Amino acid sequence: MRVLILNASPKRRGGASKLFSTLLRPFLLGCQVKTLPLRGPGDYDAALAALPWAEAVVISAPLYVDGAPSHVLPFLERAETVCREKKLDFKLYVLSNNGFVEGRQNELHLRLYEGWCRRTGVTWGGGLGVGG
Repeated sequence: MRVLILNASPKRRGGASKLFSTLLRPFLLGCQVKTLPLRGPGDYDAALAALPWAEAVVISAPLYVDGAPSHVLPFLERAETVCREKKLDFKLYVLSNNGFVEGRQNELHLRLYEGWCRRTGVTWGGGLGVGG
């Protein structure tokens, strides 16, 4: 399986989102894995170009005010167009992390991606909310 991991933390060093992306890799034995940063608009083109390659996409992103970081939403809008035009068929998984004690605080963040999948026609694989 070809797995694309997008580290969507806007932090240059990656923070917890990069850590979780790194921790995921050993569980993907036998898979071809590409990891790309998604820190802002400068990273959109590379991430969009990799989508047709992927059979599964994992977005690792922090929770910001009960939602996605602001740079992720314009990326999803562009990705929606690419997915529809190219009739892409991959599964989307999301690792949502926050500084709260409870991982359940990520529920709205995960629902955003699930709704995006329904709108776009991409398969929602599920998500994991990780607390601090």
